[in-house]
Amino acid sequence: MNSVLSWQDEGIDCAFTIDGGPQLKLICLRKDSKKLMGRLSTTPAAKKVIECKCGGQAKIIKEDLF
Repeated sequence: MNSVLSWQDEGIDCAFTIDGGPQLKLICLRKDSKKLMGRLSTTPAAKKVIECKCGGQAKIIKEDLF
């Protein structure tokens, strides 16, 4: 969390969120993702880094989901 706060001070648009467990989710703009992935890979507290991206556009489907 401290790393993210210092990156914000450097002008990188990023934020974090925490759910019920020990995982920290980092949210950033697409233009900063490679830079932040590099920084996270050298951050000792980051045991595993997984990059997730937004899905495609919303669409209407006619079939049931279940």
